[in-house]
Amino acid sequence: MYEFAQAKKIFESISYTIGLARTHNFIGQAYELKSDYDEALRNYTTSLALFKTTSEQEGLASILNSIGINYYYRGSYEIALDYYFQSLKISEAIHNNRLIGSTLNNMGVVYQGLEQPKEALHYYQRYLEHMQRSGSKATIAFAMTNVGGILTVLKRYHEAREYLEKALKVQEEINERRGLVLSLCFLGDIYVAEKKTVQAEKNYKRALQIATEIEDQEIALNAIGNLSLLYIGEHRFSEADLYLARLKQSAETLGTKMWLEKNYLIQSRLDSARGNYKDAYLSYKRYAFLKDSLFDQRKSQQVTVVRGLYEAEKKDKEIQLLNDARKMQALKHTNDQKLFLFAISIFILTVGGMLYWLRHKMKTESLLLQQKEEISKANEEMQALLEKIEQQNQVLAAKNESLEDLHLEKDGMIGIVAHDLRSPLNKVVGLASIIELTGPLNAEQKDILCRIRNVCDDGNALIRDLMEINKIEDPSQEIHVEKVDVKNFIEEAITNYTVPLRQKQLALTCMYQLQPDEYISIDPVYLSRILDNLLTNAIKFSPPGKHISIHVNSANEFCIITIQDQGPGFHPNDLPHLFKKFKKLSAQPTAGESSTGLGLSIVKALVMKAGGNIEVESEWGKGARFKLKFPIVTADTVA
Repeated sequence: MYEFAQAKKIFESISYTIGLARTHNFIGQAYELKSDYDEALRNYTTSLALFKTTSEQEGLASILNSIGINYYYRGSYEIALDYYFQSLKISEAIHNNRLIGSTLNNMGVVYQGLEQPKEALHYYQRYLEHMQRSGSKATIAFAMTNVGGILTVLKRYHEAREYLEKALKVQEEINERRGLVLSLCFLGDIYVAEKKTVQAEKNYKRALQIATEIEDQEIALNAIGNLSLLYIGEHRFSEADLYLARLKQSAETLGTKMWLEKNYLIQSRLDSARGNYKDAYLSYKRYAFLKDSLFDQRKSQQVTVVRGLYEAEKKDKEIQLLNDARKMQALKHTNDQKLFLFAISIFILTVGGMLYWLRHKMKTESLLLQQKEEISKANEEMQALLEKIEQQNQVLAAKNESLEDLHLEKDGMIGIVAHDLRSPLNKVVGLASIIELTGPLNAEQKDILCRIRNVCDDGNALIRDLMEINKIEDPSQEIHVEKVDVKNFIEEAITNYTVPLRQKQLALTCMYQLQPDEYISIDPVYLSRILDNLLTNAIKFSPPGKHISIHVNSANEFCIITIQDQGPGFHPNDLPHLFKKFKKLSAQPTAGESSTGLGLSIVKALVMKAGGNIEVESEWGKGARFKLKFPIVTADTVA
């Protein structure tokens, strides 16, 4: 660690970002070897942020892979998988065979942990094929071990034995002892399935002996756990006790909750086999409790990852945020008082939201009481400010009153959730007035306030979508159907996207192949929202300079509206979940735009309620094509 500390000082003194990023990666790996996963993750996160400021793609892919491994050790499989997908995408783009192979193998390990053996087999086989083209004997043997192991889980024992015996032969030849331990354990599992317990015990004990010689406690856990289960099945309870105690001690020493969870489950089986059902039940409760806590921890860590991604995107948005700040300043000098008051109210809400988040992250418990008092005082001052705004702008006051009436009429769970989401923003709105009263703001403060506005806008967008999807799904809501000329409707709608299309240098073309007397019968509000969501997504996910097309034609008494883009499209794993609420997909907006995760679910609900159908065609990396189908009506069908 001393050498790493010296290297950090040198790289910091000469502003060598890549060297500093690599040093933090190495430090993280050192802590991971000590099973200090928290300290390892802190260094990995620092390394990731540094690599993102450079053009060093190999280092970026490597650190993403390391973070995935860290989350796997913690039992947070879903988060680990997300980082592996990012690493694999970059590794394939730069043709780095070493990182491609490592990431493919790690993804197989995660799917195995998620108890999805078929997915695990897919990635293990890809890893083996990759190693057979460019790997060493050791890596090829290791890949065969993993394929054999997962085939054992799938009970394809004959195929598994072939892979494992080939791997074992190579590993013994080159003295690759870590892989040898895994191959012996998997072969032992096959012997257990075949009721050949003597051979199984021999394999497990040899594996444990090798793991002990190379001082690898983690891999030794496989052999210890397997021996415990073997002795339980043989009713050799005393020996099972010894190995279970060793398993628990090693799991606690390494700090691996995954193996501690397995220890409780095996202990439950041992107590049950002895007829001690009370202790078996208690052990199983410990197992279930730890499993649930790991699930909760994964969800908590997912929130942390989202926050980390937000922090990483801050620098990419600085230029845009500074421009927003200048626009805000310019508004103060205009004579349009109503526009200024509207802008400043959004600005204040944004400040309040970010301050609330920053205060709750940075302040200790000793400051909580003082913070509540400040918020209370600030709310009073903010109320006074809102009253002045209402007096000066009657139009805005009327709209606010109308929105408040609508809000009071809402009931049900979605209404409660929306209120609870708004409450944190409203409670800290007053903090903005404190900042305003302190005097002129410097550039950094303005910058922060503009960032807060974007955060609040995103929050309000989420609330809006929640309320809309609730309204759509309410069967009591009436639909106001009209006869709609599709061509005229679309031509009018696309005028709203001139600015975002120009900003991203995107081309939009429309082609219409409908007969003059062909219309569709639909609520125009529904059609407007459907087109808005699809076109907005196409713009968000299309790289600059690409093309978006709208094609309208008729076939089999249906009007077909096709919207196609040249963005990244959808990964095959995303397609079954495309229209689910809050589902995070693989593709990301190309200019840092926000997304609530409700847009496509709203589109699906609106289309179905309007009596239509929606289909999607996509090939990963080659864009997406959405097809909307609505029954055609003629000029005389709908009055």
